[in-house]
Amino acid sequence: MALTKIEASNIAAGAVPTPAATGFLGTVVYTATGTYTPGGTTNGTAGDEGSTTVSKIIVEVLSAGGGSGSCSGSATSGGAGGGGSYALKVLDIGTDRAVITTCTATVGAAGAAANYIPAEPGATGGASSFAKTTGSGSFTTVVTSGGGGGSNNTYGPGGGGAAPSTGDINMAGCRGYSSNTGGDSKFGWGGRPDPNPGTGYGTGSASGSGTYTNGIPGTDGIIVIWEYA
Repeated sequence: MALTKIEASNIAAGAVPTPAATGFLGTVVYTATGTYTPGGTTNGTAGDEGSTTVSKIIVEVLSAGGGSGSCSGSATSGGAGGGGSYALKVLDIGTDRAVITTCTATVGAAGAAANYIPAEPGATGGASSFAKTTGSGSFTTVVTSGGGGGSNNTYGPGGGGAAPSTGDINMAGCRGYSSNTGGDSKFGWGGRPDPNPGTGYGTGSASGSGTYTNGIPGTDGIIVIWEYA
């Protein structure tokens, strides 16, 4: 098919129609717990985000990673923390946004580091969830589990967060490694020895080796919402 060149000077102002607002609109990111309002433009914790024309969303929910264990006495190492579990859910929130009017995005907090006095294991990462708060519609709350904390005084790693069952796609978290490497996640890499936190979100930390060493916290979870018209 032959193409015809259109000179800019031949196009009157306003003659080119604006494409319809369909398909992907943008993302809303929660790195801390907050309220999601469909159609709101100030959602999320990473800036003013959201579209007034949203009618469908894809929600990614990741829980927090576990903290690493401590070393006390003559122990060789604490255990590494596990990564948080992940779920993805597709939701139709109503074309007029009257069916589901607000949702709560709960972001799990990082599993705390262990202290060597008293001898402690690392703490389990916090669970993340996405739940309907108000409106006439409903959907099953999407919940994920935090990664387990590493053990004290051994290389025993924390387990990954248990596989969720509330998403359309569900993934268990990655357990920590016995080589003292934290569990990875959908959005990050676990900490690598010697004591180091993970990078990104929902990851386990690596523990220190030697005597009298505290553990390292995991990393927080995250919720990402992809908005569509």
